[in-house]
Amino acid sequence: MTGIQDLLETATCEHSNVPVMKHLLRTASFAKTFPEASTFDSNEYVEKVKTLVVLTKLRNSPNCARAITYKQFDKFKAKNVLKLMLRFRDYHLAIVMIEHLNLKQYLSMVYDDWCQNLIRHSQASETDLQKMLEDKFNKLKIKIAEE
Repeated sequence: MTGIQDLLETATCEHSNVPVMKHLLRTASFAKTFPEASTFDSNEYVEKVKTLVVLTKLRNSPNCARAITYKQFDKFKAKNVLKLMLRFRDYHLAIVMIEHLNLKQYLSMVYDDWCQNLIRHSQASETDLQKMLEDKFNKLKIKIAEE
């Protein structure tokens, strides 16, 4: 195990102190610039950083605050965490998680749940609901076309 991997592993364990986690990740990023680190897979670093960003956002979510560690997240699986976010109607965080962790196969699940809850709980008129849904899906269509 390299020093970079040690730093990454330590950062995944540091879930309560974000400044320390950031420092560890910056140090690992700096260590990657040395020639001996050329054998290190940068994708591992990127994936861990993205996951830690999602976990930090999850801890600070106003709707669905959960202190899940990196190892718990790995065992619990992303789909189950998404279902938890949907139960608490934290759609923005669910979409952030999908974008950061490249889980586009679950995007339809989030939009489906959002639409169902919007229709069930909205006080808006039928035409206003239709317009809101059309706007949202037009934005989604544009976003998908860009990718």
